[in-house]
Amino acid sequence: MSGRILSCQNLEIIAQNEIILNQLSLDIDLTEGNVIYGANNSGKTLLCESIFANYEQIRGILKVCDFSLNPISAADKSNLRRKLGYLPQFGNLLLHKTVRVNLLLAINASDRIVDTPADAQIEELLKSFNCLHLLKKQVSFLSYSQQKIIGFLRAIIHKPKFIIIDDLSSHLDDDTVNSIITKLELLRSRDNTCLLYTSPSPRDRTR
Repeated sequence: MSGRILSCQNLEIIAQNEIILNQLSLDIDLTEGNVIYGANNSGKTLLCESIFANYEQIRGILKVCDFSLNPISAADKSNLRRKLGYLPQFGNLLLHKTVRVNLLLAINASDRIVDTPADAQIEELLKSFNCLHLLKKQVSFLSYSQQKIIGFLRAIIHKPKFIIIDDLSSHLDDDTVNSIITKLELLRSRDNTCLLYTSPSPRDRTR
């Protein structure tokens, strides 16, 4: 993979026949950490969805991890998503499954060969956020903030090259947000992970 993780050139994102983002040009390289600020309904979520190959009403050039997304084949979409970790604004969890199953599915979907057993990885990650007691709980019984933390862990457990988080701070207290940012910065420095997250407020600036 080249050193450039994301490239947008004259990108337009369209919703209900209206251009939401117009002529966006943006380049992000490996190991960079980036925050996109914007008001509500400014197109931040649609940009995240487009990067994850989950929204196709776009014009212009959009390349992620050397995959061209306009258009992208089903096979390439599957391969791309193995390189991405994504926490959408409204969650990424199967509510009727336990926390363990949700994290296990993320590990299995990545097709990575690892030395550490999956359950050991899950327990270690949950411990890092003082959430081990949630291991066998059904996601639907968790609070929204707990769901968001588990969703974040699901997005990073397979060690993606590019992590995208839409609206990092919503429904989380400042201490938890800071813990997540610290974890993201560790991944960036240790694993050369690229970071992109959106925020309606400048309070979530990466360090």
